[in-house]
Amino acid sequence: MINHSGPACHRPFDTASNGIGWQAGACLALRASRRPPETSQLAGDDPSRASYRPATRPIIETRWTMPDDTQWSKGHAQCLGCGTTTRDHAELGCCQLCLPVWRRRVRAARWNPLNPGPRKSWPMQQLFGDHQDASPNVLSLHKQEVLRQLDSRLSRLRYEESLRIGPVTQLQLEEELNRVWKLIRPKPSHKTTSPFENGASWIGQSFAPEQMTVIAGLLVDLTRHVPWLPRHFDYGAWHDKVMSAMQAERWQRAAASVRNQEL
Repeated sequence: MINHSGPACHRPFDTASNGIGWQAGACLALRASRRPPETSQLAGDDPSRASYRPATRPIIETRWTMPDDTQWSKGHAQCLGCGTTTRDHAELGCCQLCLPVWRRRVRAARWNPLNPGPRKSWPMQQLFGDHQDASPNVLSLHKQEVLRQLDSRLSRLRYEESLRIGPVTQLQLEEELNRVWKLIRPKPSHKTTSPFENGASWIGQSFAPEQMTVIAGLLVDLTRHVPWLPRHFDYGAWHDKVMSAMQAERWQRAAASVRNQEL
């Protein structure tokens, strides 16, 4: 048996009984000596030290704070598109439903018609087809129309969420029924008027306000998930605004070239 004591160890360590070297035993003893004693042990040994508490590290204040669990996402209290918190955050401050529309709007807002760049970087560039002679003025009209229709789509998403929450009026439910009928009716159809037209009176007599809210929410789900939902982009409005301006510029250029030839 080898006994060892030194400044690092205040009691002998039996290497034969423990099966480890005296150096390891000295480290274990040093670690045990540095461990702060408990209050109950100190009170039993020395009553004068009954109020002893182990020293604690000072609290260092930093600028970083724990995120608020009640907040919808980091930096956004609600979805930037629909303005609700019913769905989880996906990206860019939007939920999964609003993200595709919001991403297209961000790209369209960043696009510069004066420096359009390659054709594939244009917003909704497939609308131009084979027309390659679009001037900066026409491209500016194209950007305005794309942003207007994307904003209209986002407004529609906010309106649909308000229908889910309620209350829903008789006229609002009539409008939703007419909208669904226009989307599902076969084309061409001999019926041009919705059977729900001017039906706000009997809708109010047949359903309670809570029932109208439930029906409106079901109609919203129906228009979102059925395969017959058409594109939300109004090509006719875009054509009347953009292609008409492009055609007018072509006529002006053709008239100018004729005048130059005559001179």
